[in-house]
Amino acid sequence: MIAVKPDIGRLPFCVVDADGLNHIPHAPTSVFGSNRWEPVSSPTDQQVDPSEIERLWGQLTRFVPQLADEQPVVTQWAGTTIQAMHVEQVEPGRAPRPTVIDHTRESPKIANLLSVFPGRATLWAHLAEQTRDLVLEKL
Repeated sequence: MIAVKPDIGRLPFCVVDADGLNHIPHAPTSVFGSNRWEPVSSPTDQQVDPSEIERLWGQLTRFVPQLADEQPVVTQWAGTTIQAMHVEQVEPGRAPRPTVIDHTRESPKIANLLSVFPGRATLWAHLAEQTRDLVLEKL
């Protein structure tokens, strides 16, 4: 993913025929690339793939050409697609990523019940691995 500062605007968008290029306003930055995910070699792999950044930057300068001229502050990072959230944080249908909820931590407690909902953000690899371990343990 890439965060560009200053942001390009407050309007979120997704260009579905451009390999899912999407924009998430996150003032004072704009975040791009959270709609494309590649398998990694291990859950602890947080290395940015330079070819993905190059591909993403090419799309950005195509759709937002002023970025190439403005020399914005650019931050690059890699994330994973699973986020663990509490039930009251879930907004079904309003987010693009999965959320895994362990109901033994909710009230009332329900043993051996996991719910999966759309999530709303990325989660760092070590936390995603903890979620994966919990799900596998309960299965």
